[in-house]
Amino acid sequence: MKFSLSLQTLKLLDRKFLINVGIRYAAVLLFLFLVLFPSCSVLNSLRNKASDEKNQLARTRTKIADALRMQKNQNAFRNEIRKGEERLFTEDELSQLISIISDLAKSQNLQMTASKPIQETDKILPSVPPPPKAGARAPNAPDANSLKTSPRSFYTDQKFEVELLGDYHSLGRFLSALRKNPKLIHVKKLEIISLPASPFEHEIKLSVAVYLKNR
Repeated sequence: MKFSLSLQTLKLLDRKFLINVGIRYAAVLLFLFLVLFPSCSVLNSLRNKASDEKNQLARTRTKIADALRMQKNQNAFRNEIRKGEERLFTEDELSQLISIISDLAKSQNLQMTASKPIQETDKILPSVPPPPKAGARAPNAPDANSLKTSPRSFYTDQKFEVELLGDYHSLGRFLSALRKNPKLIHVKKLEIISLPASPFEHEIKLSVAVYLKNR
């Protein structure tokens, strides 16, 4: 009888112990859940913010790199424009053109025999449309936004005719010197005439164009 009572008592004690342990375990889990879950949410939020900041920093670096690249390209483009403008003639330099060509020809064993400016009298005039017929609708005037400044408004071309005397090799060196000249001197036309009296000398006619920078 006593033995059976002790077994029942042990069983009751085991149940109470297990229930007590289960309650404590559940309380600990609930405590950890209540404490750690907000911390995990905050941690995830901080991670998302850090990721957004990192992406924004990467985009900012990309924009800065693009801006620096564009600035570098813009500076290079301005330098090219400046170099091109430096190759154009001014009015004072244009008066020295014949002297420049004469000195180049003389340095390459060519003799300048004549030079003159070329007056262009056969310029094409802009076509004028015929007047509209009676009752016909007049054509629309061009939009001001569609009108663009022509590059030719920044310079004026000037042409000269030069006559030289010399051989082929000297002429080749002379043309190379013209091409390497700091100022832009463009050979538009070249004519070589053989001289019966001197098979090694030729009469050379050049049509050169230079470009005068407009003020």
